[in-house]
Amino acid sequence: MLGLTILLGAAGLGAYCRLFYSATVYALPCFAGLFIGFFAETTGAGPFGAITFGVAAGVLLLAIGQTIFALLQSPFLRAVVALTFAVPAALTGYFAIYNLSGLTFASNIWRQAFAIAGALAVGATAWTRLASLAHAGDHHSPAQP
Repeated sequence: MLGLTILLGAAGLGAYCRLFYSATVYALPCFAGLFIGFFAETTGAGPFGAITFGVAAGVLLLAIGQTIFALLQSPFLRAVVALTFAVPAALTGYFAIYNLSGLTFASNIWRQAFAIAGALAVGATAWTRLASLAHAGDHHSPAQP
């Protein structure tokens, strides 16, 4: 029974890390949505209005970022837009991995190493997801003769 508990605990932690890894790449839209939602709540929009405004702000920010990334031709400006989304995601990944590794690692050096690796992985994933979502609609069919 103890073996089953350990296996299920490891599977649950793995599922949590996978879900968190998928969610951290949208850190900037999530933070913007939370900020707008809390602001709407404090100005009297109520819970439903705050949730609606927060979700709309996050989705709108992500759509605007993808559109700007897709429309820009300059590699430098594209990198600036991508970094705008990737840096908050990398910071979120860093602190999440650092705090989760505190549950298992005694050495601060290993915690830092895993946190930096996690930040790089999450930041790179945010960068590539922004680029892939922006280019998802760019597939043009070849001209028919």
